[in-house]
Amino acid sequence: MIGRYFYYWWKSKHFIHFLIGGLFLLKIYASIFIELGNDEVYYTLYARDLQWSYFDHPPLVGLSIFISTLGGFIKSDFLVRLIPMILGSVNVFIVYKSIQEISNEATAKAAALLFSSSFYVQILCGFFILPDSILLTCLILAFRMLNRIYLLSDDAVSNWIYLGCFFGLGFLSKYSVVFFIFGLFVYTIVYKREFLLSYKIWLSLLIFLLFIMPVLYWNYANDFISFRFHENRVGSDDRIRFVFLLREILGGFFYNNPILILLMIVFVNRKNWIRQEVKHLEMIRLYLFGNIPIIVFFVFVSLTKPTLPHWAAPGYTLLIIPLSFLLAKKLEYIKWVLLFFLIVFLIAPLFVRFYQFPINTNPSNEKQLGSNDFTLDLCGWENLGDSIQSWMSSKNGKSKLNNESAFVVDKWFPGAHIQYYVADKLSWPTYGVGSISEIHQFYFFNAQLTKIDDVENLYYLTTSRLYQDPFIKPYFKEVMLIKKFPIIKSEKTCAWAFLFKVKLVQ
Repeated sequence: MIGRYFYYWWKSKHFIHFLIGGLFLLKIYASIFIELGNDEVYYTLYARDLQWSYFDHPPLVGLSIFISTLGGFIKSDFLVRLIPMILGSVNVFIVYKSIQEISNEATAKAAALLFSSSFYVQILCGFFILPDSILLTCLILAFRMLNRIYLLSDDAVSNWIYLGCFFGLGFLSKYSVVFFIFGLFVYTIVYKREFLLSYKIWLSLLIFLLFIMPVLYWNYANDFISFRFHENRVGSDDRIRFVFLLREILGGFFYNNPILILLMIVFVNRKNWIRQEVKHLEMIRLYLFGNIPIIVFFVFVSLTKPTLPHWAAPGYTLLIIPLSFLLAKKLEYIKWVLLFFLIVFLIAPLFVRFYQFPINTNPSNEKQLGSNDFTLDLCGWENLGDSIQSWMSSKNGKSKLNNESAFVVDKWFPGAHIQYYVADKLSWPTYGVGSISEIHQFYFFNAQLTKIDDVENLYYLTTSRLYQDPFIKPYFKEVMLIKKFPIIKSEKTCAWAFLFKVKLVQ
């Protein structure tokens, strides 16, 4: 029965519209009750003060939030995620049209469907607001231009200009775009050396450099702090730790749908390659050169340093596109790839919203309640902010509610959650204390606020999810517990928030 319905849908002339529209509606549904995660809420800080770059990343992720929330005028988790949700649909359509240009309808459908089945494409980039959300769109558009230039022999000046623009915008989203440029430059040297004699490729490179100049200037003015931060994250250590390598490899499998990656391994072999048309072989070679560098680099880094799977995920993801040529006529495989992904996609929001983890290191200890429940990063903060605001505004707490109050944080997470869901409700600022490696962008925001020494009442908020004991912090000389608040999920107290009043060491 599944196979029959899948066949009818596959043959429908509205196939691509049903695919994109259905996934977009699911995302709208999920966005209603899933709050912003650690990274997402942190990037809302960027939108509060537009700069040419930031401590962690270039500026486009902050600019996108600034645009979708109308400059922060409308505060909405849905609007914060609106642009990645739109881009998630646009990405699938671009892939579909790109393959239509160089192949046939069946292959274009296969590419769109396989691409949609990637967790990284639909969830990480197509739902959550991350630098990857914009990066992936820029890479897809750039590779579409490469398809035209290298595969269709359409080296019009406009295609080269677009190529430089898309890679430039990609760099303004995330620095890792340089890996793709490096791989493609090597491809050009090996297979398309004639392009190096044309002014067009150098014009494209010049446009790319013009795009990235503001970011380079910001880093120059700030002692290259962003580049040094990322250098420390990927710098090599002496000790090899295979557990990091295993996590990197398994993460690459999971983020791009494990069934899909297994099919990629099975079908992308020499025997299958030689059955393809010359144009398809060129595409496979182009995509391998363009995407393998980022995968190899982070696999190498993971030998000694912990990595996050989404760092190399774009490399795996774009390899899905040439895979569609090998699977276009193998609907039985495509059917099960889709089914696996849809089950995961449908269950995920329900899982995050309703399932209460009973796993706690010590449930009897209120300072550890919920410590292993990662879903608390995505829920409970809105209600906590309401509870603190209500208490601060009540008769007992009214004296504490004034313009001389602020929160102080010593880590960027959950510092960004505290600013977005709690401090904003009280119209309080949030100061960062401690090292810049811990507070990140809060370090730069401090300079725009009233001097912290002039703030009469400072409050420190921590939760049992990741409890931080303020009594042992070196920058506090006085600490007093004011009140604890329950964090509710599924009508249960799943964690506690502790509000302290503190004074800083002078």
